[in-house]
Amino acid sequence: MIRWFSDRFAHKIILTGGVENLERANAMERACPEVINLAGKTTLAETAALLHLAKMLLTTDTGIMHLGFAIGCPVVCLFHDLCPAKDYCPLDESARYVALQLKRSQPQQPPSARDMEGISCDEAKGAITGLLAMIACRPEDLAH
Repeated sequence: MIRWFSDRFAHKIILTGGVENLERANAMERACPEVINLAGKTTLAETAALLHLAKMLLTTDTGIMHLGFAIGCPVVCLFHDLCPAKDYCPLDESARYVALQLKRSQPQQPPSARDMEGISCDEAKGAITGLLAMIACRPEDLAH
């Protein structure tokens, strides 16, 4: 996804997250040295400042998603089937986000991290492309 994004858009990719995400973020940085890896290196306030300046946030249904919504950052969010997007996304119809909801064939089974692979890369790419196109069409965002 990082290579696909970098090949198509002029935006920088910044990885964020807590120290629990450091191993995964470091692996992404090794594979794609063009990313800026800030995992485990920013406070919540610093992350909020980054989101205020960001063109878009791609995230799962975690606290950073809620911070992105609160800041007004456009968000592509990936929701597990146990967390209905309609219960966690902004009620404001003008909010700029795309929610992708996982649908598992065996929802009664305990969830695992691998379950999120049920949201395809093509779905995520389409959501990212669509959200960035929508942002580009809004005059108030041109100065952002």
